[in-house]
Amino acid sequence: MTFVRYVSETAILRMVDDYEQTGTRVGFKQGWKLGWSRRAFRMWVIDLIISLPAILFVLLIIGVGVLFFFSVESGSNGLAFGGTVAAIGCAFLFIFAFIILMIFLGLLRQFFVREAALEDAGVGESFSRGWAMFKRNWKSAALMWLVMLGIGIGFGIGVMLLFFLLIPVYLITGLAGLIVAAIPGLVAFGVTSLFASGPLTWIIAILVALPFFFLVLFSPLFLISGWYNIYESSVWTLTYREIKALETLTPVEATL
Repeated sequence: MTFVRYVSETAILRMVDDYEQTGTRVGFKQGWKLGWSRRAFRMWVIDLIISLPAILFVLLIIGVGVLFFFSVESGSNGLAFGGTVAAIGCAFLFIFAFIILMIFLGLLRQFFVREAALEDAGVGESFSRGWAMFKRNWKSAALMWLVMLGIGIGFGIGVMLLFFLLIPVYLITGLAGLIVAAIPGLVAFGVTSLFASGPLTWIIAILVALPFFFLVLFSPLFLISGWYNIYESSVWTLTYREIKALETLTPVEATL
């Protein structure tokens, strides 16, 4: 899924950019060729680096939890109560700071990945050039983020309503999901039965089949979500192009 995700995202970015430059629309095959490049791998590396704060945050939470555990085990009731209050306060503080940090990094990512996908920049160059563009145009970027946040909230509400409206459709997609999930489930059951027996074989088969079942069951929602993701990506690509175009314009001197 990661492989398909980054090749597809690179293809979408380049297809929108090429269409804006040349006005030429390409099909799936040509678009996949645009995504099948080192640019997709660079985008994956960029996301890996951006995710490092999340990894550090989890490790920090684990460390605080360990310290809290030992303070409760070895301390008095008063110390345990104080440790509990301190741990809860630190947890809320860390979570709030983490949310702000990830929102900021998510905004910067819009520039980083487009430097890699559209300008064929390396990973380090994508970070430096993307950060420089963001610093010069942070007001426009923040305004666009607020606009997309409002649209995203409206889309989320619409998806929640659509989830209940599609209940009759789930009867059909659920039946199709059972048929599709039965194939990998039976394969997993057959392979597992070679070295295990009893309930374990059924548990593994069910765990293998469930993702396929839910994928088909909620396929209408996944399709609509995919359309929205393409729309959001295209908006940010056009924003990137407009910002870049405005930066290349030279001011015209006023004449009397």
